[in-house]
Amino acid sequence: MSSDKDLKLCGDILLQNVEAGSVHLVEASHPRAATVGMILEEADGRFKEEAHYDVDDPSITKQVNNALKMAGEVSERSERTY
Repeated sequence: MSSDKDLKLCGDILLQNVEAGSVHLVEASHPRAATVGMILEEADGRFKEEAHYDVDDPSITKQVNNALKMAGEVSERSERTY
């Protein structure tokens, strides 16, 4: 997200359009990008509870790999329910 956007509104819109727990934050390395800290500071409680972010390794590679791993886990759970 760009730092000049309404970060709370963006978070609210995301949560309205995704399943619970499926938001994974990746901090872009762009001068206009909002930091994860900024996003979480503006977000409401539900977004803070449901967004995932690895504070130990904030690299883009780690965050994307974590998101892909989580997506695979969700996919596996969905396949088991049919």
